[in-house]
Amino acid sequence: MVALLESPMPVLFAGVIAVAILAVAFVNTQRAVFLLAIVGAVLLTLLGLAIEHLVVTPREEVEAELDALAAAMVANDAPAVLGHMSPSVDSRTRARAEWALARFTIQEAKVSNLTIEVNDLTSPPSAKARFKGFIRVADTQGLIPGGQALLNFTVDYRREGDRWLIVGHTESAANLGGGSPE
Repeated sequence: MVALLESPMPVLFAGVIAVAILAVAFVNTQRAVFLLAIVGAVLLTLLGLAIEHLVVTPREEVEAELDALAAAMVANDAPAVLGHMSPSVDSRTRARAEWALARFTIQEAKVSNLTIEVNDLTSPPSAKARFKGFIRVADTQGLIPGGQALLNFTVDYRREGDRWLIVGHTESAANLGGGSPE
């Protein structure tokens, strides 16, 4: 059921198939009942798309937090970036973020190959986001010209109140050349 709420594609696919089958039946029989069925299938598909759009799953909430974090990084808004962290974030993660924000001006941050696993059985619920992050930075100290890197991240989230906040992370860098933010 959650898969239907994560993406509009299953609902859209089912609706298109249903309308196609009903259209073939109408063309072959010329019966008006199939036109009514086509209208019904279109309305059900639109209803399914509306529900998918309105219902925000925990996975989509974590993805939205990650997108907001990337936007705050590109805006070089240190308080906003740190605001995505839980007060109980591990000290290594906080220190790494503070160091990077003080050392670099972030020019670009992109996320790809994102997978999110939500665990509703923990109290409070937790999530793990795994992704590749491309980052392009300018070194404020001028020691690393043209710094860019492809980083493999695992970010641990915990639901605190109505938000998903970072409680820890791991990273491994695959340098693309021109320096790394390490």
